[in-house]
Amino acid sequence: MIGVSESWGTEDMADEKFIISGYNMFRADHGGGLRGGGVLLLVNSAFNAVKVKLSNKFADQVWCKVQI
Repeated sequence: MIGVSESWGTEDMADEKFIISGYNMFRADHGGGLRGGGVLLLVNSAFNAVKVKLSNKFADQVWCKVQI
């Protein structure tokens, strides 16, 4: 699993800019038109990973559940 902070991803950027072969990607872009922010999780495709939505006050977050 690879976690990336400050991905600087925006809605108009294609997933292909961030994907690494052999990994499933989960991303949360920083909204509001501000520079910086955004996070990525890249999980080895050998694991069964599913994105999970958690509610809290932090904007830049991405979570997943991994079944081993």
